[in-house]
Amino acid sequence: MQRGFLQNGGYTTDSSREPEHVASLRALLEKEEDRLRQLRQRRLQIENSKVDPPSRVLELPCEGPDEMAMKALALHTEPPPAALHRLGVAVMLVLEAPILVDLGDHPLPSRVPWKNLQILLRKETAPNGKKAGQSGVPMKDIVASLQRPFGDRLARHIQRILGGDPPLTRSEVLELDEACVGLFDWVINLLAPLVKETKSATLGEDPCELRAERESASEAVGQQEKKVAQLRRKLRESVRSVQAATDFAVENNPKRTSEKSASKPLEVTGEKSLQYRLEEVAIPATQEAILQSLVKTLMDPRGTHRCLEVIGHSEDRESDNVAQGRAEAAEAWLLDAGIPSERLTVSWEVGGPAVCRRTDFRLMDVVGSELVMRRKAEDVMKRIFEKQTLHESSERPAPTEGSSRNEGPEQGRSEEDAAPPANPVELKRVVEDAEESSTSSSPTVSMEVSGQQVRLVFKKDDLAPHDAILEVGTKIVRLASQSSSWPQKEVVLPFDVQPEEPAAKFSRRAGQAH
Repeated sequence: MQRGFLQNGGYTTDSSREPEHVASLRALLEKEEDRLRQLRQRRLQIENSKVDPPSRVLELPCEGPDEMAMKALALHTEPPPAALHRLGVAVMLVLEAPILVDLGDHPLPSRVPWKNLQILLRKETAPNGKKAGQSGVPMKDIVASLQRPFGDRLARHIQRILGGDPPLTRSEVLELDEACVGLFDWVINLLAPLVKETKSATLGEDPCELRAERESASEAVGQQEKKVAQLRRKLRESVRSVQAATDFAVENNPKRTSEKSASKPLEVTGEKSLQYRLEEVAIPATQEAILQSLVKTLMDPRGTHRCLEVIGHSEDRESDNVAQGRAEAAEAWLLDAGIPSERLTVSWEVGGPAVCRRTDFRLMDVVGSELVMRRKAEDVMKRIFEKQTLHESSERPAPTEGSSRNEGPEQGRSEEDAAPPANPVELKRVVEDAEESSTSSSPTVSMEVSGQQVRLVFKKDDLAPHDAILEVGTKIVRLASQSSSWPQKEVVLPFDVQPEEPAAKFSRRAGQAH
């Protein structure tokens, strides 16, 4: 089993044997990454020092929001008045304060879809009014979180939402909906002491000096991030260059060339892929049927020479070890299913667009095996057609004894030329083969195109959800049998499409898949 990091067709199989210049680049990268972590920590400390909690515990109101006011605000249809939308965002931020404060130096939302706010506002409060929302977060936890580090940062963020351009006033809320004034008063009374305390704590500090220190820390982090990115790119290029030279030397090794000529060459005869969500590594349960079909193909007694290439991919937004994790997770699944390790080649590739959140599987078979299988299939279909023809001819009525030889070419045959009656045993076997061939035929398909949407309908008498494997791509749709009871059906789409979820459904009428 070959393993390694794939770079444009090459593998790095052992980091302990990498060249000296690659090892020095890797060591320098680790050093600069450590420096970047220190600068980020320093920047976080500077910003944390400006959001320290007050030296004394403030006495904030512990009464929850008015339930009737929250329901009144939720009754407004989308889109609501802009002022009430801002008020709803402020209420949501206060109710979610324990979660938002625990996130630390994390971007805070300023705009939330109204439907999401309606769900939160419609949650019932506890009977004693001490809890804010159905999630069961007590008001004392909300008050405590607002007095922790980053609590006053959240308070100032809410104040900026309410005091935007133009600022939200009580009279404006009263004019739009009198029932919502209680929510406005609740938010203001809860946050006003905390915001006032924060302003008085920073009154003696020089704003210009604080701004310059913060900008200097941010600039240092930005420069270090660029340096680390350049080193990562340089390391990848060096690994790719070294691996290309290694592959060239291996391929042109006389010993390997002689061994390769003695063995049968392989070619790619099939490709399948697994798709993932962002940062997902485990095998999606809904796509295990793809792996099961590969296992069945590899474990076929007639395909002991077949091999499988497993290539994990990850996109730019994901961690570098995600691609390796996906490849190794697929490898572990196949090994548990009984695939020998020597028939697997595992590799991974890091970086790329969003379509790189996948694991590719390439089925390798002897060159020309696909053509041989097609010819065998054609021969089988030819024999089936001949047997069906023989069955139809045996059902034709035989000529009567008194018929004239001049009645037609069929009646003009002599008794010696007439075909002997079919053997009942042979006739039964022909009928059974014909019935088997009818059940093993591919499903029929119909296509409906409406604008930029394509609808495919597969029909077959014995089509069942547990036996069907549907692969939906941007250009091709493929339906196959998990038990290989009928040949797969492949449909080329008239244009590139984006598959919808769910991609397919089975009709209540047995034998149809949409």
